[in-house]
Amino acid sequence: MPDHQMPLAGRLAWRTVWPLGILLGKAVWGLRIHWEAPRPAAPYVVAANHLSHLDPPLIGVVLKRPVRYLAVDELYGVSRLLDATIGMFGAIPMPRGRVPLGALRTALAHLAAGGVVGMFPEGRRVERWGEEPPRRGAAWLATRAGVPLLPVAVSGTGQAFGIDDLRFHRARLRVVVGRAIHPRWFTTESDPVGAVTRAWRGWMDEQLGGD
Repeated sequence: MPDHQMPLAGRLAWRTVWPLGILLGKAVWGLRIHWEAPRPAAPYVVAANHLSHLDPPLIGVVLKRPVRYLAVDELYGVSRLLDATIGMFGAIPMPRGRVPLGALRTALAHLAAGGVVGMFPEGRRVERWGEEPPRRGAAWLATRAGVPLLPVAVSGTGQAFGIDDLRFHRARLRVVVGRAIHPRWFTTESDPVGAVTRAWRGWMDEQLGGD
């Protein structure tokens, strides 16, 4: 499902979310955005840390384009509203307890069509960076599709809308978008996917190690 084939409600919502999200982010949470390099042309895989349910829409707002996230299946069935929202924005259901072959095929097809796929290598929301070792899925997806991996570091969302306290709070939000990591740089490595993952983690440590 390329971006132009997303549900009409999702496309309209994204167009509303981009300007409104930036406005609210700066007015309510003092949102700061730093780009280390210009945004790469799609397709690419976004790999970010995960502190809050705010992270997916915030990253989409910063990138100013729809991002289809791989969403673990435990998110579904909690509420009809959440299910409808996730579906409207084109999330790709991904089972946690087994190899997500169907989800990966869908993600690869979306990348092949020129879209953007988002993943959180930590695998779940955490209270602080470093709690969980990164999984290899995002690097594998980028390597298999032959597209860049775009690292994104988010801070402050855990304080704004936490894991256990599902109320909004005032907090300072910051998003850093790094230079794209190209899997082709690591083709001579014995473990190219592992090398891409380590490069992503090294950059994230530089951005969030002091948080």
